[in-house]
Amino acid sequence: MRPSLTRQVLVVALGGLSAALLVTGLITGLLLHWRATQSLDTALLAAAAHAPAPGELLTAGHVESPVSARRVTPDDPALGPGWAEEALRTERPQLHDVGDRRLLLLAVEEPHPPSRAAESEHPHALVLAEGPRVRWTQSVLPFALLYGLASVCVAVGGGALLSRRLRRALQPLHALASALDALSRPSARLPELGPEELGVVSRAVNDLLLRLQESDAAQSRFIAAAAHELRSPITALSGELELALRRPRPAEELREALGRAKETTDELRGLVESLLGLARVDAGQVELARQVERASAIAQRALRAESAALDAAGCPVTLTFTDDPEVSVNGALVEVALANLLRNAARYAPGAPVTLSVQADGEGVRFVVDDQGPGLPPEDHERAFERFVRLGDRATPGAGLGLALTRGIARRHGGDAWLEARPGGGLRATLKLGR
Repeated sequence: MRPSLTRQVLVVALGGLSAALLVTGLITGLLLHWRATQSLDTALLAAAAHAPAPGELLTAGHVESPVSARRVTPDDPALGPGWAEEALRTERPQLHDVGDRRLLLLAVEEPHPPSRAAESEHPHALVLAEGPRVRWTQSVLPFALLYGLASVCVAVGGGALLSRRLRRALQPLHALASALDALSRPSARLPELGPEELGVVSRAVNDLLLRLQESDAAQSRFIAAAAHELRSPITALSGELELALRRPRPAEELREALGRAKETTDELRGLVESLLGLARVDAGQVELARQVERASAIAQRALRAESAALDAAGCPVTLTFTDDPEVSVNGALVEVALANLLRNAARYAPGAPVTLSVQADGEGVRFVVDDQGPGLPPEDHERAFERFVRLGDRATPGAGLGLALTRGIARRHGGDAWLEARPGGGLRATLKLGR
């Protein structure tokens, strides 16, 4: 079971707060220890700067503990090797930690230097100041105890306050989830509750519901239209068969009835194939079985598939290639789309010449089918792509799905399909595909 959003936010927030408090405490502790050490060094330097007389022990107070200063000779046992030489050479204070003590060695000028017996004698005296080292238990422990107690209080109090605020802030989300569970129809919409971020979610869900409603309505219209279109050929086929079986008939009459039944069956098969093609396009199956092909190969296959219909309609066909680009396509579906354009030319412009040209178009290709038939009025150019729309004579075979299928395939390939008047008369149908 996944942890709740409140718990996740609490863990992250309290983890971040604890880390910040810990880092702040460590840095503050280091600064306090450094500051205490600097204070001790300042006291040692002040004591050494008083330059006590030989044999005199100078004691000064300090916040941590008293410090003392006295004159020493270079061979004093309290000095380490080379300390005296370094202090006399640099004339700067030398700090050293020895055991529990902090030592400061300073070379000071003699107020009345004695006469030097030799040039090698140095005019400075050595003063050693010392005091107890600053320990962490003295400089940081009191602060650490108080800071730790305060940090625990802050973390506990902050966690409780944050948890309460989170529950209150997420209350609209629970209300939104309840409203979503209560939706019972696509036309219902979610209320916009809570802050702007939840309003964005509500609007996105409402947009999705609107698209689902439109899709559901389109699907209902499609099913109703498909059922209506299927009913006519099925009724005709059933009627032909019923008449053929009603009484004994001569062989010639039976042959004619079977011929009409065959035509009706072919029409029904074409309708079913178109419906299946639209279903494949709507389901996004265009992306399956994509291959790189030459545009000329696709055009030639489509021509072979429709050659019988074109010959029967008396339409001579000319195939031209302005270019022959390669495209990544679902070849079977593109062949169906192009064949639909050729079939329409044979169906609506019988006896007229038909030209199929292949042209490169930037990053894609265009297949252009020109016929010299009667054409279509400009207001019908776009309407012809609607599903189950048949223009012209209702006796013309077809279900009104060919152009809709062609456009669907084209758009799934990053292109489009459209109709326009051909210069000189007739109709021009264009199938554009992207690469």
